[in-house]
Amino acid sequence: MRRWGMVRAAAVVFLAGGWIGLAGPALAVGEPVTGTCDALLVDAADELSPAEETEVQAAAGTLRTDTSFEPRVWVLTQEQDGRDLAEWIELQTDACDTWHAGVSDLTSNFVVLAVTTDAGALTGETYLWYGDAMPDAMDQRFPEIQADVINPALTDGDYARGLVDGLAAIGAVIDPGPPIGWIVAGAVVLLGAAAVGGYRWRRARKERQRIRAEQASRFEAAAAGSDEAVLQIDQLAETLDSDVQLVRASYHPDEAEELLADVTGLLSTYATLTAQRLDLMITRDQVLQDADDATLADAVAGWEDLNAKSDELLPALGRERDRLEAALRLPESIPTRVAAVPTTVDQVRDAERTARDLGFTPVTEVAPLASVPAGAAEVRRLAEDRRYTAADTALVRVETDLEEARAALTTLPERLHELTTRVDDAAARRADLTGRIDDARAAGDTLAGQFHPAIAAEVAGAASSAADDAARADGALTEARAALDARDLGRVATALIAAEDGLGQAEAAAALPGAMLDRVRRLATEVPPALAGVRSTLAALRSRVRPATPAASELGALQARADAVTLPASPDWPRVEAEVSAIHRAAGELAKQLDEAARADAARRRAQAARDSAGRSGGSSFMGGSSRSSGSSWRSSGSSWSSGGSRSRSSGGSRGGGGGSRSSGGRRGGGPAADQPSGGVNRRHGTVRISR
Repeated sequence: MRRWGMVRAAAVVFLAGGWIGLAGPALAVGEPVTGTCDALLVDAADELSPAEETEVQAAAGTLRTDTSFEPRVWVLTQEQDGRDLAEWIELQTDACDTWHAGVSDLTSNFVVLAVTTDAGALTGETYLWYGDAMPDAMDQRFPEIQADVINPALTDGDYARGLVDGLAAIGAVIDPGPPIGWIVAGAVVLLGAAAVGGYRWRRARKERQRIRAEQASRFEAAAAGSDEAVLQIDQLAETLDSDVQLVRASYHPDEAEELLADVTGLLSTYATLTAQRLDLMITRDQVLQDADDATLADAVAGWEDLNAKSDELLPALGRERDRLEAALRLPESIPTRVAAVPTTVDQVRDAERTARDLGFTPVTEVAPLASVPAGAAEVRRLAEDRRYTAADTALVRVETDLEEARAALTTLPERLHELTTRVDDAAARRADLTGRIDDARAAGDTLAGQFHPAIAAEVAGAASSAADDAARADGALTEARAALDARDLGRVATALIAAEDGLGQAEAAAALPGAMLDRVRRLATEVPPALAGVRSTLAALRSRVRPATPAASELGALQARADAVTLPASPDWPRVEAEVSAIHRAAGELAKQLDEAARADAARRRAQAARDSAGRSGGSSFMGGSSRSSGSSWRSSGSSWSSGGSRSRSSGGSRGGGGGSRSSGGRRGGGPAADQPSGGVNRRHGTVRISR
């Protein structure tokens, strides 16, 4: 008789081999084999090293010796276990005569611990199956062992530790009684708690050691970084202290204070960081050996804060050093530069004479020469008053004007060619503009005569404005040509700027009526079918909206807006297009809301159907699991059932939650229930997901 009901064909793969510690043999799909039935450990997934296999086998042997239970430990891939571990247990138990006796599902003192490995986003399972001799306490304790002992290690990839510690925790829970052992029930509870508590303590200690090592590494890095930065900062601060004193001695007090405002704040920050570093240095040599975790964390934070602030201060001090050094050079450089001004003026005069010899009239180019004497005198006055920053600013203006004048005078032939080309281009644009203005007037007349008055009003006066701007450009072009004839390039440039501005304004205004006419003609063909489409969409939405709902009210408002859109003989097409587009967008949003509501309703129906199905199929099975993501456990309980003298129980579930994980529901029972048809599928509890 098949004890666990119907088994799917080709649902699981098995391995061949028969010694006590098989690891990673090739498996065949479909046919279970019995050669591995009596092995304490079968590492079909080849997850364990030889040394780890020996360690797990020893733990299984200890469980056998201490409790008289017969353990079997299996490590499978998710391909090898078939649909899930619950189905694998059924097939393997059927295949192994030594695992059961007579009609019993599992020999009373058997315990099978099986795990599957993770596969990408699909998390593995952890499953415990045991016979009737297992204490009832295991039903409540295994979810905790699974969540707190086995699964954390498997999540870390330490399968040997998870299996060894799991076997130890299972052994600590067993209360065999005669003939299995003589440990009292109270001791079982204490030993189980000790095993779980010991594992938690070891895991916490390991985590503390990891954190402390990380803190020590950060401490050393931050302290070393600070050591490197402080050498540069100290040197910069010393230089800046000297520069500050020189600025105060050389500059007028008002300018000195303005110059030193930033550096004073930076030197204050330097003093603060120096004090902070001295405080940290007091305990630097002892903190790694003597400090507790909290003190070490504070020290690390202090050094890292100091290092970060030093990294910010260092470039700022460097910039201030460069700025003050430049300022300290001004008292010596300004008199030299002022003395060079007359030479530059002579160079400009020489360039002016050359330009006149070439037939140019360089009036604009030499205009800055008139202000040079006054500018130079102002520079000397400011320098005598020790206002060197202001003197430098005034002197830069004089130097820049002279250099620009010299450059303009020496490039007059090139500028003549450039300006002549620009004047010709402007004249061509003006000639083309006449036809554009005529087209604008015609388009305006068509809009006024054939379309809604509001449309023509938007571009009214555009043609007249274009004509005015064109006339302004005409005057500027006349001036530019006269200046070209006189070879006064400064006048040419000024007039050309005015002409180009007038042409740009006229071209923009002349384009408006024609663009509006093209638009309304396009809208006259596009808007009517768009309006029909909107009305069709609203009609379709009416069949999806329930009466007396917010959606029905919104749809009614949209329908009223659509009904209000009319197309008389001369519609205001831009306004109509804007309203139709707005209704279309609102209808689309309403359709999205209805789609989302439909999906939510379908999800609720599926959830309710699942709950109804669970209520109809809930038998007297039991399983337990625990969530590793929260550390809390979840369990459902029920009475066991059996047929015959023995019963078997199981507990298990997926180690991972989320969309990609698989899970097997744990089950408890011996054979078909009294109310279950012969050959039917056993009743099961729901799935337990054990999250990593």
